[in-house]
Amino acid sequence: PKPAAAAAPAEPANAGDAELDQGIKAVSDTKYTVRRSLVDKLLQNQGELMRSARVVPHEENGRVVGVKLYGIRKSSLFGKLGLQNGDLLLTINGFDMGSPDSALEAYAKLRSASNLSLAVVRRGTAVTMEYNIQ
Repeated sequence: PKPAAAAAPAEPANAGDAELDQGIKAVSDTKYTVRRSLVDKLLQNQGELMRSARVVPHEENGRVVGVKLYGIRKSSLFGKLGLQNGDLLLTINGFDMGSPDSALEAYAKLRSASNLSLAVVRRGTAVTMEYNIQ
């Protein structure tokens, strides 16, 4: 057989993967730095954002208290942001995710936010995820 030609550098399976890697930097398990340009691009493509995870309202004592996140892969947007399968998202910057109006208000404020704080319950333990948007 002929010797193999020098292989060209492999392209990422999804060009978005490289963009996520460059746009999100973990400072610790619960603190991240996110590029503003990535946030803006994600907010413009809401359909892609919604396909990144399955978001299911979560009830306790007959009242919706937040949303459970499912279908999160480590290589996905939410995975790179440190979120995990089964996380219960209670608040974003203090806005209650159990209320549709409050959730929409939190989403609307993402465009101008420089910091993001998520109150999450992970396997029964409260966790605060912090994001610095630059």
